[in-house]
Amino acid sequence: MFIRFIIYSLAFYFFMKAVRIIFRYFSSLSSNEKPKVDVKVNAPTYKVDKKDIVEAEFEEISEKEDKTR
Repeated sequence: MFIRFIIYSLAFYFFMKAVRIIFRYFSSLSSNEKPKVDVKVNAPTYKVDKKDIVEAEFEEISEKEDKTR
């Protein structure tokens, strides 16, 4: 009778340890979740026309503009 009590006590002890490990695993997963931020939402969108690119290729830079850069 006494040996059965020890065996059941040890089984219960290991069962509770396993439950605690599983509980800590799932609680750490939920606490480590970071909110997902979509980078595209925060990034500015630029609208460039073909006309602007063509005009920029033929635009001359004066000496004053060169020195300020």
